[in-house]
Amino acid sequence: MLLPIALVAPLLLAAEATPAAPAAATPAVAAKEINPLVCQRFTETGSLLKSKKVCMRKSEWEAQRQENRQMIDRSQTQMPMNSGG
Repeated sequence: MLLPIALVAPLLLAAEATPAAPAAATPAVAAKEINPLVCQRFTETGSLLKSKKVCMRKSEWEAQRQENRQMIDRSQTQMPMNSGG
């Protein structure tokens, strides 16, 4: 009867030593959850099959969208006015 208890006791002690779930997430893990990695696939112009996968953080995608929008707005407002026909 002592033999099975001797085999089971280390397992019970090991189970108590390991926590079931972490109490709080580390700051690095929390930052990754807030700013996840997002991948998008873009097809090349003139090709139906060839594509390119681009992966960036969510904040990087947003910064690129804002930069593209500003470039479009700038090009539309700085168009030369042709007075001749």
